[in-house]
Amino acid sequence: MEASIRPATPDDARAITEVNIATWRTAYRGIVPDAHLDDLHLDFDKRVERIREWICSPRTCCVACLDEKVVGFATAGPTRKPQPGYPTELYAIYLIETAQGRGLGRQLVEHIRTDLNARGIGTFWVSVFEQNHSARAFYERLGGTLLPETSIRTLAGKDLHEVAYGWK
Repeated sequence: MEASIRPATPDDARAITEVNIATWRTAYRGIVPDAHLDDLHLDFDKRVERIREWICSPRTCCVACLDEKVVGFATAGPTRKPQPGYPTELYAIYLIETAQGRGLGRQLVEHIRTDLNARGIGTFWVSVFEQNHSARAFYERLGGTLLPETSIRTLAGKDLHEVAYGWK
């Protein structure tokens, strides 16, 4: 299978939404309440429009493809909450389960890093559920440094602890 990373286009919004929902359901089962995961499809069309807006905004958004089919994506932009020394946030990086282990995640992060560097931005950070050990290990393998700031995100009535990783 031929793999590639490319900038996202508005035509990718539906495929990115499908990847986003599928990956949340596999990556976060057992962490995020099932009720939340089971209801992700309910606002599908709104999600597609929101992602289309991301792609058309100044943020960075790229997709990973296998044989020209979108199997993952990453997006970054100005930080949504203060993170000292890190003006840019990696908002999301997701790959469907069958596309993992091929180096596409690393390539997505490199694409984001290259785009940010071209804009004169040398640092970024990402938040991750504390219990998501596979994602945390991935960020550590990529050289992410565990930051001291933590936060709590509430989904479907459950408080979920988040930690952050940064790259300088």
